[in-house]
Amino acid sequence: AFAIVSMQETAHPAEEGHDWLEEQGYTEITGGETASYFNSCGKNIMSRTYEVTTEDGSRADRTVCFGIFGKHSPLFGG
Repeated sequence: AFAIVSMQETAHPAEEGHDWLEEQGYTEITGGETASYFNSCGKNIMSRTYEVTTEDGSRADRTVCFGIFGKHSPLFGG
């Protein structure tokens, strides 16, 4: 399992999620740590967590999922 996580982290660097969040309209994006194996993205889907500034100027935590169909937000939360 460790080798798979390591490969996913290499395939999906933090900058990739940063760029996707920027496309979604967020600014001042920080973080990009790998989320725990048990995340809201689903089984065997890597995710990273970020802190962003929303359109109304408030800070919020966001999760980016990296699945076979590309980057997306979790179905529930995040």
